[in-house]
Amino acid sequence: MTLTSRPYAGMDDFQQIRDLLIENKGAAPYSGFHLGDLNWDLFCDTSDSRIPNTEKGRIWEKDGRVVAYGWAHLDDSEYDLVVHHTLQGTSNETEMADAMITWMTEVALSKPQQPDSPRMVASFAYRDQTSRIVHLESKGFTGSDYVVVLAQQLPEVLPLPTLREGFQFLDAMTLAHADERAAAHFDAFSPKSRMRSEHYRPFMQAPDYDPTLDIVTLAPDGRIAAFAMGWLDEANQLGTYEPVGTRHEFHRQGLGKATLLEGLRRFKARGAKTVTVMTGAEQPDNIAFYQSVGFELVNTVRFYEKKLD
Repeated sequence: MTLTSRPYAGMDDFQQIRDLLIENKGAAPYSGFHLGDLNWDLFCDTSDSRIPNTEKGRIWEKDGRVVAYGWAHLDDSEYDLVVHHTLQGTSNETEMADAMITWMTEVALSKPQQPDSPRMVASFAYRDQTSRIVHLESKGFTGSDYVVVLAQQLPEVLPLPTLREGFQFLDAMTLAHADERAAAHFDAFSPKSRMRSEHYRPFMQAPDYDPTLDIVTLAPDGRIAAFAMGWLDEANQLGTYEPVGTRHEFHRQGLGKATLLEGLRRFKARGAKTVTVMTGAEQPDNIAFYQSVGFELVNTVRFYEKKLD
């Protein structure tokens, strides 16, 4: 049957998109978007525009089944595109990518031109998504390494996390800690972070959010010193960290490593066999940090952009 397209319609589509992500991870666990990406996009909007999700998503169906979705980051004229692994490299994928590029080009050109700041369209591709990369480059996009993917197979025996005196792990995130959790995220990723309590509280209602995998280390004064957000794909026995951070004043005290190790312990108890994490491609200290906890480089995400002016 013919490929059909329509706007994202709300939570009725969520489960089908979720199933699509799980099927893709079963085929390529170190490539493509994961459950956490979907939940962040739909439930944690920190943009200034606060555009409804039904205006940011596009669904493609074939034989009555969702086989792809595109997600527009309208403030930045960027888009994500997830295509079922059986359609990757086909003319169907090219058709979908062209539709997203056209949409984002229209969005970008509708914005006022700023001095010394050309209007851009941008997207992402994993290094192993070779057909996607060829298509983007044929459309005039140029790419650069953006983040790296690291992974590890969980060993039979995990190192025990150790904390300095007075620090402790929270068993599960609660609404009582939500304001502090948002503040810790903001601090860890400042000056670029936009996270606030009014963003984090609704995010805690996301379908795949698990408060026991929102792993935090509390300082003696009750503040959150470090955190590692965990996402579990039970079908693929795959855990993912996104995001991971430490308040600036608590850097280089072993708290980030301890928080990750506590998360690995919880992932393993829930049946995960493999865990992945991502960090900046040009952040050698971060890469070395994850390698010190047992992770190895397995893939790279490239950022592709095209100037319109």
